[in-house]
Amino acid sequence: AAFLHGSRWSRSPAREDIKGWLDLAKVLKAEGVGLQLRLDKARAYELVMEGINSIRQSIQQAKRAQRVMGFDDLVERLVSALDAASGEDLAKMLAQEYPAALVDEFQDTDPLQYQVLQQIYTPARRQDTALYLIGDPKQAIYAFRGGDVFAYLRARSDADQQWQMDTNWRSSAAMIQAYNRLFHGAPLDQPEAGVFGLGIEYQTVRASGKGDEALLQDQELAAAMQLVHFPLHEDYASRDCNKAGFRKVIAQWCAAEIARLLSGDVLLGDSPLQARDIVILVRDRTEADELKSALDDRGLPSVYLSLRDKLFASEQASELHQALLGILELEDERLARAGLASAYLGGDVQQLQRMNEEEDFWEQQHQLLRQLRNLWRERGFVAMALTLFHHHYHPPAKERERALTNSLHLMELLQQASQRHAQPRELLNWLGEQIRGEGENIEAELRLETDADLLRIQTQHGAKGLEYPVVFIPFASRYKDPLKVGQRNIEVFNFHHSDTLAPVSHLGWDEKVATLTKAENHAESVRLLYVAVTRAVARCYICTAPFSAYQHSSLGLVLGLSDDGELEQALEALAADAADIELMRIEGEHFAAGEELPQGVESADQLAPASFTGHIRRDWWLSSFSAMTRNLRHGGIALPDRDQMDQKRAEESGELRFVLPAGAAAGNLLHEIFEHLDFARPDWERTLQRPLARFGSLPPGFMQKDLIAWLQEVLHTPLRQGLSLDRLEWQQTLRETAFYFPMLKGSASALERILADHRGNSSPVELPVKRKLQGMMHGYIDLIFEWQGRYYVADYKSNFLGSRLPDYSPAAIENSMQQAFYDLQYLLYSLALHRYLQTRLPDYHAETHFGGVYYFYLRGMSPQSDTGVYYRSFPQSLLMQLDALFRGNSHV
Repeated sequence: AAFLHGSRWSRSPAREDIKGWLDLAKVLKAEGVGLQLRLDKARAYELVMEGINSIRQSIQQAKRAQRVMGFDDLVERLVSALDAASGEDLAKMLAQEYPAALVDEFQDTDPLQYQVLQQIYTPARRQDTALYLIGDPKQAIYAFRGGDVFAYLRARSDADQQWQMDTNWRSSAAMIQAYNRLFHGAPLDQPEAGVFGLGIEYQTVRASGKGDEALLQDQELAAAMQLVHFPLHEDYASRDCNKAGFRKVIAQWCAAEIARLLSGDVLLGDSPLQARDIVILVRDRTEADELKSALDDRGLPSVYLSLRDKLFASEQASELHQALLGILELEDERLARAGLASAYLGGDVQQLQRMNEEEDFWEQQHQLLRQLRNLWRERGFVAMALTLFHHHYHPPAKERERALTNSLHLMELLQQASQRHAQPRELLNWLGEQIRGEGENIEAELRLETDADLLRIQTQHGAKGLEYPVVFIPFASRYKDPLKVGQRNIEVFNFHHSDTLAPVSHLGWDEKVATLTKAENHAESVRLLYVAVTRAVARCYICTAPFSAYQHSSLGLVLGLSDDGELEQALEALAADAADIELMRIEGEHFAAGEELPQGVESADQLAPASFTGHIRRDWWLSSFSAMTRNLRHGGIALPDRDQMDQKRAEESGELRFVLPAGAAAGNLLHEIFEHLDFARPDWERTLQRPLARFGSLPPGFMQKDLIAWLQEVLHTPLRQGLSLDRLEWQQTLRETAFYFPMLKGSASALERILADHRGNSSPVELPVKRKLQGMMHGYIDLIFEWQGRYYVADYKSNFLGSRLPDYSPAAIENSMQQAFYDLQYLLYSLALHRYLQTRLPDYHAETHFGGVYYFYLRGMSPQSDTGVYYRSFPQSLLMQLDALFRGNSHV
């Protein structure tokens, strides 16, 4: 009690000891919480690594199964072969076959490729072989593609001889002197500062004898290198000029300077400077968009050239898909209106408003879609596209030439694709796959708009190997932290081991690893700046501003700025030390061009649909018989199956059934008639009126009575068990029945086996579709009917097999069925009916209630012949196999 008494506690000698223990307990508790978090994260990373390894194994297994390999696989297999017991013999054979090898751009190689060369051209074979490795480590900028500057450095240390090129054949003498001083990192009479790191030295170079032939003649500016600095001005601090505001101001200044250069007063040699003589080098699309907007405001046409820009990623590709979808799916008002809102169908604000307010105008626009769809179906894609392009397309005014070029390019590729995807729905699905980056790989880079001069905005990576008289680098002091993605720290670190220089990937934050990763990224950013600056032949503009963390930007690193280093002072010192470098300081009044624009929509060009940024599962697909047999991916509701065009021609015949042209039009006519015909009590006049109006006139010499006579024979053709179609009452039938059923990760190969077994012959079956059967199966069954308590699937076929009834014999039909995979079709349809009957008949049993399938080859059906009818029944076990397959059991 005395111990706890306050008056004694303050004087107790144990007080300090106990307080120390309590503080230690707090520290241990906090460390325990942190340790648990780190342990949890470590377990998560272990799971990630297990997943990565599993994916790698799955990819390799899939490659082996499909007997394909990529370039990396070739290199890895060659390395393995050279490492094997017989590797020395292989290396000798390769060295004898290729005693001398010359590898250009070697700074972009990787360790495995160098390992192959090492093993072939070993020291023991160097008397009889020669290996020349040509490269510049200062231009090693493709780490994101697998390029490894450390492989080059290892090779350089292994080399017997080294030569360095000291002459620049691209740039003017003044330009060379300017970047000699910049990348020397110090006055040229002092030792170089090692701005590239990694032991990569900068050797000053000299100009060739032709170095002064293309000098720029400019009365206002003289120096080859123009440093253009934008200090933070107090009048504009509230506009956040340190970030996006600076980009806008710099872009506007560059546009103004380019306009001056192209005014005709600045000469390159004896001729005025042209747009094709200028390039603007940027790091990413954010910078490019800022520049392009500023140039557009000045009326200066430009194009952004990126390593990643592809035609199918353009706005025109998605908008054309929207228009074509509206044309094909015009019955869906939502899709129809979306299509009409696109530029390809003349969509603008006024038109959208009129469609909402004037019913007659909406009907008129809807009829336009119908006309375009008919034109597409009857005369092909090109006929429809030409009409669309010449009479309805309204490209945006601001980037008219870009939009026109992209549109014509898209039309060209779609025309080529239509040779393989003849049906409109197939072609639209193909376009959708290209936009999503799926399906067959069509590399379609953006083309230049016209042959006229255009200013190039290009990525610094993409400019490697090129040259331009005038180069702009607008954002040289902008910094992007390589350890962050947005506001989050990265969790995957790629760097090289400090001792072995082997590439390493590390999961999870580690201070040492983060330091190594950042250092390597900083070194590459310096090399990227070197590539950008050395593209210039006569002049290079380097624009700077005090962006956030500018000391770590590529230019800040070259200038050797410390964390509190002053950018403007470093630029002043650089310009003072070199006659070929000038510094311009853009004062506050020059910022006036950056005034904020009024908000709101001022023109139709500013209207744009919202972009969907969510994630859509692409392994889940809406399939159909057509999709499976043509390896298509449906992006929407499947269309009813119609017979494909058969190229055979009818011989001279006196019967309409053989003269009616083959193809989808005849199929549509006959299907529509049978969809609405009362078999037992046909009203021919009423039933034929609309289908014939849609089809047009019958072949010359034939009338409606000839069509009726043929179709009456179809109705009277005997089937099985005393059945013919004319004995079916309307209530015994279902017409054009749509169905859906789920697919739960079924196997296409298992479906192939089922179909092969069903056919009963020795020939293997190979379906075009190779994807997992996951999603929904969809289709339309022409006819379901009930006869004597049993239910049947039936399908009408207008296929032309010949101009005589014997051409439609059971054997001929069997061959046609298998060639077109109609047997797969009826298996899918039978499964749909089987599942439907399970839900509708309480005592359903397939052996009792499922009657089988009929395929009616209408041209061959006659009461006087046993031709034109295909019938097949099959046991319940087959239906159960199919049912199990589509429920995800592939071991059937």
